[in-house]
Amino acid sequence: MLLMKIISLEKERIHVDYTIDGIPDSVKNFQPDVYRDGDQYYLILGDNNEGGVFGCGFSLQEAMQEWDKAYQEKRS
Repeated sequence: MLLMKIISLEKERIHVDYTIDGIPDSVKNFQPDVYRDGDQYYLILGDNNEGGVFGCGFSLQEAMQEWDKAYQEKRS
């Protein structure tokens, strides 16, 4: 079971243009919230382990790829 990390509300929320090329289709479709904390980016959709999806990375693209991977795992 993948555990979601607890993130405080003090992170910087990032605006993302979900129409640009290279963004995974799942990220474009669901448009999760995006936050930045220091050198890490976080994508979050939902608010719990059962229904939520979480991804993080050292770049926005890496975080999106991790979020997509977590989404695909929840689908299967």
